[in-house]
Amino acid sequence: MTHDPGSNEERALEAWRALIATCTDRDGDVVHLREAPGRRGPAPAWPLSQAISAGADLGRVGHDVADDLRGLIRSLRPYARRDGGWAPTARAHRRYYDDNAWIGLASARLYAATGEHRHRDRAARALDFVMRGEDPEGGVRWAEERRSRNTCAAAPAALLALRVHAWTREPESLAFAERTFDWLDGTLRRPDRLYADRIDGARVERTVWSYNQGMPAAARAWHHRATGDRGSLEAARATAGAAVAWLARDDRLWHQPPVFDAIAFRGLLAVHDVAPVPGLLEQIDAYLERAWREARDPETGLFTRRGIGSFDGRPAIDQAGLVQLYAVRAAGSGTWLDLA
Repeated sequence: MTHDPGSNEERALEAWRALIATCTDRDGDVVHLREAPGRRGPAPAWPLSQAISAGADLGRVGHDVADDLRGLIRSLRPYARRDGGWAPTARAHRRYYDDNAWIGLASARLYAATGEHRHRDRAARALDFVMRGEDPEGGVRWAEERRSRNTCAAAPAALLALRVHAWTREPESLAFAERTFDWLDGTLRRPDRLYADRIDGARVERTVWSYNQGMPAAARAWHHRATGDRGSLEAARATAGAAVAWLARDDRLWHQPPVFDAIAFRGLLAVHDVAPVPGLLEQIDAYLERAWREARDPETGLFTRRGIGSFDGRPAIDQAGLVQLYAVRAAGSGTWLDLA
């Protein structure tokens, strides 16, 4: 692990190789993701969705990781349920609407990269289930049998609906997306133009997470593409600018989980493709350089050092996030809206 590639494209591939070497094992044609080196049991659907997205992103910048990617997709099969959606693990019963939105977005990105209709079908199936999570009072519930309605469920659900609408032109998916981000703006958007974490009953949890800013902004940018609505573009730009400013303070960006930052930035880059976001590219580039120089363990290739954030101390999902971000940044302007 001593090689030090200089370009984002090379670093994306190096980080992927470290993920595969340390956090996966192979069983025939199935590749099982583990949440951490040496950890027993397959990773849940949420980290797996991010690893699949990372593989799709590598394909967009010319790296052939198709064999590993096919194996990871096959490992998702035991999580599928006959009546719709995917559970977080093979044995779990309660399904999470945010997990299914992330699976859907990973599948949509794969379809965009490959043109293979099985990925399009999987994305549409995920959306069908996610739309069942719409609450009568608005928004998308976090999970079955839970009251909480979260930005991390609603925003990717809206983006997924708009991506599916781009293929099908079905009015139902567009209407669902519009209801969802209108609810987000009316319920969880704070006065500083950032999005709070969730509402549970009547209580709003106002905590700000980086990824909860990127996905609403990306959904609004996609809505502008679909409809030409200037209000959506202005809302996307306002959130993107507020997010860049918020992340620049108090080393917040460094201490957020890298997977959150990757999701945030791919969403903000989607906005930047339509209307430039001042300071965004400089912020991303500084973060990626610091991550490579300071956080990367020279022995494992995992980004676990110097106080970089972590999602529950399980590095596989954060590694997948950084693969995504190096690859998406390498893809360059003109691609970012499609990569959201």
